Amino acid sequence: MRKKKFNPFVLLYIISAILLIISIAPIADTAAEIYRVKGRYAGYEEESLFNDFIEKDYAGLSKKVNYNKGIGKSISEDEKDYYTFVECYNIAVDYNMYVRLGDINKADELKEQFEDNTKLLQRKIFKEALETVKNTYIVVS
Repeated sequence: MRKKKFNPFVLLYIISAILLIISIAPIADTAAEIYRVKGRYAGYEEESLFNDFIEKDYAGLSKKVNYNKGIGKSISEDEKDYYTFVECYNIAVDYNMYVRLGDINKADELKEQFEDNTKLLQRKIFKEALETVKNTYIVVS
């Protein structure tokens, strides 16, 4: 009677099957993470913008608005005030910088832009917050 030889490829197939079964869970976790990351490409929603606004995290709000602009997210009517507010906030910060550097001409240009953008705000809560920003960053003369 002939003795069967051990076939190393059978062992390789068995090990491969075991590794495949073991790797299913990590692959599923990785796929879920990729889905979550790609979901961020939808941009930040109004709720996230509102939270930063209410917490007075205007730098975080600015970051999120700029991200939304960068990915080309369409702006709803309800979100327009957030974008306008951030634009005014950034102008106020730049104005303060130019005043400290002594470039009064550039600062005056920014002050005019600030006043023009302020008129675009619709809701009172944004106007009141912008008044605080103005008192903080813009020299009233």
